Amino acid sequence: MPAEERDAADWAALTAATSEGWLKQVRLAAWTSSERDRFARVWFVRFLDASGDEEAYAAFELFLSAIDGRAGRWIGPLTQARPQLSRARSAHLRANNARLNSRSKRIREELKGCLYATTTKSESQALWD
Repeated sequence: MPAEERDAADWAALTAATSEGWLKQVRLAAWTSSERDRFARVWFVRFLDASGDEEAYAAFELFLSAIDGRAGRWIGPLTQARPQLSRARSAHLRANNARLNSRSKRIREELKGCLYATTTKSESQALWD
């Protein structure tokens, strides 16, 4: 079974098991996060493999709109798997490293104070307060 079909089957099973309550909220947040990562990866690959500079630039901007900290796991391997990557694309990637880090940091800041898609209390030390 291809990975996309397996992922769809896994999400369908999870949806059936968590159709209401807090777990539904957690599942929706996890699915949204997973889709964001998939979207970012698709556009990064399009950036790397684009036939023209305009298409590459557009793909990079779409990639940047979806990036989060997980991209650090796959940017390097995907880039290294393409030794024929043009100097211009390599330079564009290096020149935008600060933007990549900034976007990743912004997402991390947005998720601070969350545990399993649930905002945690920061005013007290005891969970039961």
